[in-house]
Amino acid sequence: MKEVQTEDSPIVESYLKAGAIPLVRGNVAMGAMSIHTKNLVFGESLNPYNTSRSCGGSSGGDAGLVAARCIPLGIGIDIGGSVRIPAAFTGVYGFKPSQGRVSSRGVSASRKNVYSENSDLHSLCGPIGISVDDCVLGFRVQADPNIQYYDPFQAPSPFR
Repeated sequence: MKEVQTEDSPIVESYLKAGAIPLVRGNVAMGAMSIHTKNLVFGESLNPYNTSRSCGGSSGGDAGLVAARCIPLGIGIDIGGSVRIPAAFTGVYGFKPSQGRVSSRGVSASRKNVYSENSDLHSLCGPIGISVDDCVLGFRVQADPNIQYYDPFQAPSPFR
């Protein structure tokens, strides 16, 4: 049974504090680690420029929404290309921050065994936007200088 979250992640808290209005949740690949975004619940995310092509994997739903101009900025989760590949497939921009730069609390699924072979693979939130300036704006929000108030294990790393 899936655990229902009772609070927003620090990344979402930072965006809300900056005045963002959440509009929609993008589609995600089943298992969240695929080069194509398709699942049995919400179906397949197709490229808005050519529906015979893919939006890319994992964060492809958000990249497709940004490319179709349905949302001004998306937040993708990247481990091994899940922001960057969909951004490339849809002609938008995506950015994966360095590990430890932004909070990942509440982002990745909790693991029963924190000492598993995958414990060194950390999910990182990165902005997806129409332009590099959009990604800079999104990352400025994510690099909240007061992040320690939302995530006590995250050291502040303000945008410079």
